[in-house]
Amino acid sequence: MTKRETYWVDRNDIKLAVYRKRPASSAAPIVFLVHGSSVAALPSFDLHVPGKPDYSFMDYLVGHGFDVWTMDHENYGASDRTKGFSDIAAGVQDLLCAAELVRKETGCDSWVWYGQSAGALRVGALANTKPDVCKAICLEALVWTGAGSPTLQDRSKKLDQWRANNMRPFNAELVRSMFERDQTGLADPAVGDAIIEASRPYGDMIPTGTYIDMSANLPLVEPEKIDCPVLILRSEHDGLAAIEDVLAFYTKLASRDKTMQILSKLTHVGTAGLHRHKILKAFRAFLQSIPNT
Repeated sequence: MTKRETYWVDRNDIKLAVYRKRPASSAAPIVFLVHGSSVAALPSFDLHVPGKPDYSFMDYLVGHGFDVWTMDHENYGASDRTKGFSDIAAGVQDLLCAAELVRKETGCDSWVWYGQSAGALRVGALANTKPDVCKAICLEALVWTGAGSPTLQDRSKKLDQWRANNMRPFNAELVRSMFERDQTGLADPAVGDAIIEASRPYGDMIPTGTYIDMSANLPLVEPEKIDCPVLILRSEHDGLAAIEDVLAFYTKLASRDKTMQILSKLTHVGTAGLHRHKILKAFRAFLQSIPNT
């Protein structure tokens, strides 16, 4: 198992946890993974399921020669708890703080960013705000305008509740719903149990900000202003990322180096599914196509 390093960065007075795993090579290309709305960085990307190998996305990428980073956004994981909502705009500021750390530690100015769900919105908004740090981006489970999304239609019913509170409950029911709401039988129940256990040290509340943004404030990313290489990954059974919405985003991308893949037998949290290797391999092939990566 690859050793994990922990760093800390400050956004104003907020301390944010940043994590790194890397191979022995000091010149390994960099990948930064950005988590979604409900699960912090390590349960998302460095998950270890008892008796079930290969659920750590970080270990997979390190094993293929990459220097892999991720972070807990404000009010997630080991990062500070505040009165903030940790919306997409705040998440971009978190990433900019982490980017300064990566530059300091590696000497690199740009690298590949991977965002999952709300993380895809953070990465897309980062590419709009600070394109010079984005060598390339991968957006998995992206929701752009929200059109045609049954999951967002359901969530909007609680919008007033979320606006009144910066935090919402994190519990086993929420975690299991991520794997069962769109299509059952495509994830091992042990994975949900492992996410619940790995999240236990962080308490039972998570921010409402990204849920508010996705329910009321879309679109938050301008594809016309993204001209770096882009990979869009959309799982076959994803009630959040409607295929027509994702295709419209893809069509409007300024980049001429763009690819979109729809991956069968996967749900919204594709990297935790039984067929997760489809996403891992698609992302690895994308990384191999980026010059000097």
